[in-house]
Amino acid sequence: LTNLTAGTYYHYQILSTDVSPNHNVVKMKGSDSPFRTLEEVDTTPPSIISGPDASLITATTATIIWETDELAISLLKFGKAGGELTEERRTSTYEFRQKFDLTQLEPNTEYEYEVYSYDKAGNEVKSKLIKKFKTLPEEDRTPPVLIEGPVADFKDKSAAFYWVTDEDADSY
Repeated sequence: LTNLTAGTYYHYQILSTDVSPNHNVVKMKGSDSPFRTLEEVDTTPPSIISGPDASLITATTATIIWETDELAISLLKFGKAGGELTEERRTSTYEFRQKFDLTQLEPNTEYEYEVYSYDKAGNEVKSKLIKKFKTLPEEDRTPPVLIEGPVADFKDKSAAFYWVTDEDADSY
């Protein structure tokens, strides 16, 4: 039998006729003999239709987001730029929108990442490029320290004050 529809139940009987025309109907167990064709095999991987993009970047966190055109579970591989992508994060539920919140990153550090998504049939799509993001520098919580001065320079109708701090600073 050909041109059957995938995932469909069919019923059949076998009828045999000889040259005399004697015929015999062969019945299988049950009144008619049902069978079901196999489901169509999905060989098409999901497509990444948006992203992947890094966002909400701080000194120690970042979020990686992308979207697929079909439900998928996903894998994110990342690491410091120039090295191996040794860190991995995985999802366990099938979603269209893939999101990974990364924590405990190092400040002022460039990271590289690539993403993979898998549909329910196991077909894989991988991001075309290894992408990058850089965490922000650690927030400076130490005030500048006065290391020279202040020195006052008095004129007839004015005064100027000079000093030096241990880092760039707005002074007044």
